[in-house]
Amino acid sequence: LNPWTAHTADHRLLKDLGWLELAMLANMSDEAMRLIIDSSGFADFWDNPNAASLAVQHDAFLNATTYKTFSNGMESISEKLEGELKQLGVTIKTKTHVLQIRPFFSIEEGEALTVSSQIENGASSFTCAKKVILALPPNALEQIDWPVLKTQQAWKAVTPVHAMKFYLGFERPWWREAPIESKAGWLYTSLPIQQVLYLGSQEDFSSKSENSNTNRNSLLMGMYCTEQYTALWESFSRPNASLTPFVGKPNPFVKGPSVLPGIGRPVSVEMVEKVMEEIAQLHNLDVRDLPDPYTAVLADWDSAWHWWRPGQNAPEVIDIVAQLDQQENVFICGEAYSYLQGWVEGALRSTERLLQTKFGLPPPSSMQREERLTPRKQSKKDFISRIIRR
Repeated sequence: LNPWTAHTADHRLLKDLGWLELAMLANMSDEAMRLIIDSSGFADFWDNPNAASLAVQHDAFLNATTYKTFSNGMESISEKLEGELKQLGVTIKTKTHVLQIRPFFSIEEGEALTVSSQIENGASSFTCAKKVILALPPNALEQIDWPVLKTQQAWKAVTPVHAMKFYLGFERPWWREAPIESKAGWLYTSLPIQQVLYLGSQEDFSSKSENSNTNRNSLLMGMYCTEQYTALWESFSRPNASLTPFVGKPNPFVKGPSVLPGIGRPVSVEMVEKVMEEIAQLHNLDVRDLPDPYTAVLADWDSAWHWWRPGQNAPEVIDIVAQLDQQENVFICGEAYSYLQGWVEGALRSTERLLQTKFGLPPPSSMQREERLTPRKQSKKDFISRIIRR
């Protein structure tokens, strides 16, 4: 079965329902819905995402699911692409905002497009292009003056999710000590921090030694929250006189400032203290028994990822959004308009699909199954069991 064509027992298409509606049809109590949301660690279920979209996502959260990443970090993807593009003579401009797109005709170029942009320092630039690809989410698209966006509304078929992450660095992995004694682990809670992830320590990459100068710096994700919980943490990260900026403390293994600049918001002493209090409460510990972090960084994304809205048929919308106006060579792709929203893989698949369908490029040799670019089909028994478990 294809989640986007599947239907419920009363013959309602799954894609036309939101998650909350589906839960109500299953006679799920309010307490049960809250339990699912609290135990999943994501409050964005209250946004009522498309039920078919959630069915597609289910595999990602099974205990048997294997997660893989790049040994040098996700940044290595963009760095590799950047290096290859520069070798081909491509110019890459960063900190540049696209302001306007207009059709253009010239004797030399024929049908083309003009793209006006503004650099961070305020300077303007104009580019003439035969084709334009906008690998952007809706909140970035709506800031572009492009008439097609006003006449074609398909790009509004998704809703953004507001999310925040807060990382803390410690001089030793105290969670490996009594009474927690956990080398690594992921915890979900109904507390506003929602999720805690105990990560690794530098000592894991150092040779065993009794030398007290061994680097034991360790990382902890102290908070990962979405939607209504972000409002609380925003109050602890607003730049105002009532909050004390967190400056951290010197660390012998860190060059330069201990505290990195936050992504979107600054870090305050009050926020660090509140997060540490909730971590202590999570383990029934006294916060005074926990060490102070030497560094902290906050990431705040207004559009961290996206959900298809109830009633939207993703396969149809993806094809429409790829080229909103067939008369203009402007193309759209990205995580927001993919079958695997919320994941880097979704963004990559969306890009690959665009290159194959609109530019006629062959798939890379490493991609053995073309169906990876389309919704995954499941057996009826398997599909129904996923919905029930979800």
